[in-house]
Parts: sequence; C-alpha cells; structure tokens
Amino acid sequence: MVAGKVAVSAEADGTVRAPQSTLDRMRFSLGASFNRDLRPPTNTDSVIELLKSRILPMVSMRETSLTCDNFRELVFAYEADWKSLLQFRTEWMQLLTSLIRIDASITGEFHDETKQAARELSKEWANEIMEGLMWPMTIRSVLDASLAPLPISKSREILISNIHDTIHKMVSHMVYQLDALTERCVLGKIEWFGDSACEYSFIDRKLVSRTIRSGLVGEVRVDRKKRIAWRTNETSGVSEKSVAAHVHDIVNAVSSRIGDGMVSIPPHVQSIIDNVPDVLMNDVRMIEGNLIRERCIEQDIGETAWTITEDVTVRYHFDPAIVLAERYVLIGWVDVPLSAETSRESNVTNELQRFLGRIFE
Repeated sequence: MVAGKVAVSAEADGTVRAPQSTLDRMRFSLGASFNRDLRPPTNTDSVIELLKSRILPMVSMRETSLTCDNFRELVFAYEADWKSLLQFRTEWMQLLTSLIRIDASITGEFHDETKQAARELSKEWANEIMEGLMWPMTIRSVLDASLAPLPISKSREILISNIHDTIHKMVSHMVYQLDALTERCVLGKIEWFGDSACEYSFIDRKLVSRTIRSGLVGEVRVDRKKRIAWRTNETSGVSEKSVAAHVHDIVNAVSSRIGDGMVSIPPHVQSIIDNVPDVLMNDVRMIEGNLIRERCIEQDIGETAWTITEDVTVRYHFDPAIVLAERYVLIGWVDVPLSAETSRESNVTNELQRFLGRIFE
C-alpha cells in the first residue's frame, strides 16, 4: 500500500510536473501495468445509445400531438413530456450525489464538535467533486407565447424538436458526468476477459478528524438583566482526506439482476440501488464470482485544519443578604434561577463561576 507520496512525471523538455488529479497520482503509484484498471472507458457510443433507448420511451408528444386541434392542447402534450424529462433529471442527480460516499470517522475527545466539523468538511468535499456536473443551461424549454400565432404544424414541429434535442443533450451530459466521476475517483470500471472472468475497481473515500484542543477563550460577557453570562468555547482540530482504489480479479463470474444474486446487499449499497431511476433498473447488474486477486492503493490527498467556536452560556444567580450598618446580616437567601442549567452549561459552569466571582465583587 502506498500513501502520502506525491507522484511526478517529466515533460519532453525535462520539466517535472505534478499530476493534476488524484487519479493521476494513484495511477503513478499503481504502476503502468495497472493503468487500465482505473481509466474511464474511451468508447462511449454504446452507453449513449443505451441511455437514449431508455429515455426516448418516456416521451410521447409526437404521437399524442397528432390529434391536437389548437395550441393549448399542444402545450399540454409538450408539458407532459417536459415534466417527465425533468423528473428523470432530478432522479439522476440524486443517484450521482449518492455515489459520493465519504466514510467520516473521528478520534479524540469533544466528539460533538468534531462530528460537526466532519459533516461540514464532507459536504464541502462532495461539492468539490460535483463541481461543473450540474445540468447545462442549454437544456431549456422553448415554449413561449411567440409560438401561439404560428400554424399548429409549425409550432408542433418546434416543440417536438426541442424535446428530442433535450434528450440528446441530456444523454451526452450524463456520459460526461459518468466519465468525470471516474476521473475524480468516485466511480470504478469493469473489464471482461471472456464470458466469466473480469477485473473491476471501486473507490472508498475517508475523512478522519481529530481534535487538537478545546477550551474557553476571551472574556466573560454578562447580561445582568437576563442573568446570563457567557464565554466563547473554541475547539480546533484537523481532518485528513484519503482515497483508496480497490482492484479485484474475479473468475467464474456471473452477472444477474438485482435481487437474483447469492449474496445479501448491505444497507449502504441498497441505498444507492434505491436511487437508480426506474427506467435504468434493468441495466443495473450484480457481478459475483471467485476472488483470485485483490489490490488496493490508498492516496492521502490533504489535511485541513478547522476551528469551531460557540458561545457557551450559564445562568448565574445573585446571593443576596440584608445587612445593617454594613456589618450585621439580618437575613440572607439564595435567588434560584427559574430554569435548570443544561448539560452543556454544566460542563463549563465551574470555570465561568470563577470569573463571575470577580465580576460581582
């Protein structure tokens, strides 16, 4: 296993440069003989045709608009198709988002603060991976009032053309997304050798966060009217990112429909399957076989320092007494707050109370 090494390569002029992507670094670490394990497919024509064949049956305007007598009826037929394509685009993006799996773990004390930092960093990481993969602005409806005065045959032709052009742009972008997610080490690939032997890769991402320190900083602030004192609690730590590519060689491999396989499907895998759009479910397969070789390459891709600050409050109470001649105490009592302290408040009460003792001297 190789971790934490920065791979370099030489240009023709002798200039040494660092690879631009995590995948490049992992290819270098794996060695040239393993490069094909991680490369995205180069011929995507078959994928494009497959996706088109699944999406085209979702639209029916060409047939349903044949009996349309006016522009309003044509609009209804168009909007039905457009909504179907819009729903598919939403489901597709949900699937892609679910593919970005980040195993976040924490070490050390102050778990609540560290968990908060890990959640935020995981979200940022996922957003970085998905950058530039949203649907392009060129996918848009051409339906507007300017089509109403046209002959019904002409407006019908324009709207049908827009539907089919949208499908073409959708499919092209979907293939781009899949290739980009492969390059960004989210998706793996599979290569078959004959009918029953294959080699496939899959990716794990990890985010390990640990606390360096946690404590109160700054001065105590007091709201005498509300009887609340507070101070800022600061927790700092670091989070380390890593990506691991697993390469498995399988013999006696069998491809089956989801649910027909021999092994049980774990929950995190089932959650991805559940996000596959219905029209693509028959194209999702389970591959099973005998594992004869397993390789793994893990690449550390960075460490991020973080700090979380929050105001920690504690209710205080006055300790009054009735004094005569500044010497004799006639009576005293404890002014108890109306509500009890929270568990978070109680953790810092003692430290804050030491400051309160000086404030109210």
